[in-house]
Amino acid sequence: MSSWLLSIVGIVFLSVLIDLIYPNGKTNSFCKTIFGIFAVIVMISPILKFDFNAIRNSNEIIDAELTNNIMNAKNEYYKLKIEDILKSNNIEGVSVEIESNLEDNVFEIENIYVDTTNIVLTNDLTHTNKYEVILQKIINAINIDSERIIIYG
Repeated sequence: MSSWLLSIVGIVFLSVLIDLIYPNGKTNSFCKTIFGIFAVIVMISPILKFDFNAIRNSNEIIDAELTNNIMNAKNEYYKLKIEDILKSNNIEGVSVEIESNLEDNVFEIENIYVDTTNIVLTNDLTHTNKYEVILQKIINAINIDSERIIIYG
């Protein structure tokens, strides 16, 4: 940065010196034009040396972080939605994990893992197939194939 500034000061100093030495006329205006062009080249030289690939790479990193944040937010939304629906149907203590991907701005749930290790059934659900009830509630809630729902515990 300091060498660039020093170059600009040097060009201005030389142009003033040449202006004082040469008499008025075509030679003086020609020299002013040459030094003006040279000064412009020196002024824009940092722009020519700028690394535009660094900006492109930083944009790719920001895009990847944004995509990851969107995917995590959608996973959390669906996780909470499933847990709330199960709680509202008297199924508590269920842990839900969602595996998904986000490609070309299309969010797709790959698998839903439901851990029933700490399940608590209340009211009239004690004598029913808890796995079938959980499976149907999740399918109805988010419209996903039953093969993608893995219940364990």
